[in-house]
Amino acid sequence: MDEETVKKLGKMLGADAIVTGTLNDLKENLTEINARIVETETAKILAAAALPVKKTWKDSAQVTVTP
Repeated sequence: MDEETVKKLGKMLGADAIVTGTLNDLKENLTEINARIVETETAKILAAAALPVKKTWKDSAQVTVTP
């Protein structure tokens, strides 16, 4: 998310910070969770972490991005 989007979202929600991130499929039924806590007033990243986890769910839709 860009800085202005974070600020607008925080204002709409009345939140001091939001959690945003991504899921990246890895090999052998693993997914990497990338998460960030972002301060809504400044868009400053307060914390970030990444963790691979065993994928125990089925995706409801496949999204394919082509350049």
